[in-house]
Amino acid sequence: MVGATIRIEVTDTRGDRLPALRAPDAVAESGRGLLLVEALADRWGVTEGRFPRKTVWAELGFRAPEPASARSGAVGD
Repeated sequence: MVGATIRIEVTDTRGDRLPALRAPDAVAESGRGLLLVEALADRWGVTEGRFPRKTVWAELGFRAPEPASARSGAVGD
């Protein structure tokens, strides 16, 4: 974690197949991982390493939580 950003990296040896967003087949049991990364991450990308390696990375930013309210939520509070 750097500051308020966490970075997740996954490296594999399938450098010949770079990830690409695509609509999954409705009955397929796989093929949705990158769609989840796209939906949840602030940024993501691919870094090509020494063949045949590649690293897919995603960064998620965190914001400070809002201070808790001192109010109880009771009527007239």
